[in-house]
Amino acid sequence: MNEKGSSSVFVLAIVIFLSTVFIALSFYVRTNLVLEMFHKDQLQIKKLLVDEAKMVVDILSEDIKEREYDSPFDPVWEFIEENPHIMLKDVSSYLNPNCLDPPLLIHLINTMIAPDKLVKDMNYFQSNPIQDYWNNPDTEGIFLKLSPGYDEYFSKDILKKYFTPYTYFNVNNCFEFVLKRLYMIRTGNSENEADEFRKNIIKIYGKKLVEQEEFEDYLHDKLGVSTRDIEILHPALNAVPVMNIHFMPEEILRGLLTYKAFEFKHIDLSIDSINNYFTGKESGLTIDELQSNILLAVPRDFKHMLIFSYIGVFTNFWEIKVNVDNSKLRWVIARVPPLGALDDPYYKLIEEDYNL
Repeated sequence: MNEKGSSSVFVLAIVIFLSTVFIALSFYVRTNLVLEMFHKDQLQIKKLLVDEAKMVVDILSEDIKEREYDSPFDPVWEFIEENPHIMLKDVSSYLNPNCLDPPLLIHLINTMIAPDKLVKDMNYFQSNPIQDYWNNPDTEGIFLKLSPGYDEYFSKDILKKYFTPYTYFNVNNCFEFVLKRLYMIRTGNSENEADEFRKNIIKIYGKKLVEQEEFEDYLHDKLGVSTRDIEILHPALNAVPVMNIHFMPEEILRGLLTYKAFEFKHIDLSIDSINNYFTGKESGLTIDELQSNILLAVPRDFKHMLIFSYIGVFTNFWEIKVNVDNSKLRWVIARVPPLGALDDPYYKLIEEDYNL
């Protein structure tokens, strides 16, 4: 009886053990199947989001070589209207505090922003502290995130309304010491070489408005920048206008036109001329039409033409958002301008964020 009892207990223990193993194995297999299905669903959702974003890029790219402007009348906006789960925004037609010349930045702050919106003394933006800031080797550098980078100086609502980190560095108007820092970051060359680059660049200020078509030759032939360095600096450094007149806030346009160095006298007339242009029309402004509407009777000399290094008719950076159920995709794409005569512009993905 004792032997039979012991055998029964032993068999029961084996059965319990095997049952436990079977349950554990079933749970493991089922958990892995659930995880696999979840992962597969995530991949399918991710592919759906990406495919939707790619459709926007494809529409924007269709006539990129021949297109004369980016405007609210372009075919892409009809597609956006038909697909409300997709959002498109020009994120470059605002001010980039990283690279604006300090006197102009001070003027724009005074023009557009009430003093009580500033968080810190305006003296920060005077040229000497700014110069010291960019020359300091411990400086964090060019902020790709304006918040918290500039939270100390502007409230978040002002940063969101008027400012952006998504702009190229235009060789005609970028603050010289930022160009020095950009040169060091991109090329890896020494500080002495970067300072020589800065000194060469400022030789063109007030004398020559470099166009993108001549950007490569001008830097190479006139300023002595090597072909290697030009290719590394491009497209971060170029000569394309920074903002698109079709999407920039009117306060920024007015702020630029009222800057004393540009010597514009018929500011309201210029702004009214641009606003009237769109009345009853469904087309954008070409660069020639933009210049005609702003300049009016003003001569086309350097001090007046320089404003067109800030204001143009193309968008350099687009933000695309796709929302499907609770899943989200965010892309930022850059319009890469041609460097050589045989190059064509194209769009390049520079940021990608998922929330699946």
